[in-house]
Amino acid sequence: MKNQKHVLFFIASAIGLYLTWYVVYDSWLKKDGRLDHLLTVNAAQNGAGLLRVMGFDAHVEHRSKIFIGNRSVVKIDHPCNGLELYALFAGFILIYPGSWKKKLLFIPVGLAVIYLLNMVRLAVLALNLIYSEHTFNFNHKYVFTFVVYMVIFGLWMLWVNRFSRSRKLSLSS
Repeated sequence: MKNQKHVLFFIASAIGLYLTWYVVYDSWLKKDGRLDHLLTVNAAQNGAGLLRVMGFDAHVEHRSKIFIGNRSVVKIDHPCNGLELYALFAGFILIYPGSWKKKLLFIPVGLAVIYLLNMVRLAVLALNLIYSEHTFNFNHKYVFTFVVYMVIFGLWMLWVNRFSRSRKLSLSS
């Protein structure tokens, strides 16, 4: 019975956090646009930077279009800048039991992993468009979505199994 209370509290907290995020994002952050713009430009610059490190002649035009040579290969729109993924990851860690000290260390590490994964995703999608254009849409829509969410899920499981205060909270019991 006690475990059911923990699960119900977790679910209620998740719903509350989601609604709070939805209201804050739609009412303020999205309308303001500066955070999305900053993350989108940053993702484009660093995605192109990763391609340059890999030896490609990559640059950014129009703040969010990655070019290799003179060919436009990837345009980053706000949904692909990672903001919602960062919020989803951090929100779970915030509501799941654990010490605040560990949360304040784990959240930035997890966000960095997700950020780096997004940069790799952008670089690989750019190369995908050049070397296998016919698979680009499938890889963008399905493969990379699956990979990113599996990494986030893996980070959550790492938190639950290694760092959380209460390993007794289980959605299966």
